[in-house]
Amino acid sequence: MLIELKLIKRQDLVAVLAQLVRPQNDQAHIHVELSKDEIDNFVLAIATKRAAVHLVRDMADISVYCPEKRSGEKFGLPSGFYVMSEIAEATSAVLDTRVLQAFTKFAPYIDYIHISDQYSGRKQQE
Repeated sequence: MLIELKLIKRQDLVAVLAQLVRPQNDQAHIHVELSKDEIDNFVLAIATKRAAVHLVRDMADISVYCPEKRSGEKFGLPSGFYVMSEIAEATSAVLDTRVLQAFTKFAPYIDYIHISDQYSGRKQQE
């Protein structure tokens, strides 16, 4: 498991003034590697509208396997979330009541959750 913290530069006066115009938040990226035996083969992403646009455009596995965005309200997610899934059964299996409660409670703090067996990072620039 890899946890990466992306903190805003608070000691830089120019960056602090720039944040007045364009606010930014600290980020925590959590990357968990599952063994092939623990997970079925599927690609699933749950994201806010802004993050969903970036994921479909930038992530290779999401743009290939699940380019269609569906409203998260159909699955019980808070408004503003979209679901991109390769397999519909995987979505219903992942989004059980405990996960939906966590999404409801922490919705302002979640940009996206990306689960993939085909993860290859961002698309390569040509």
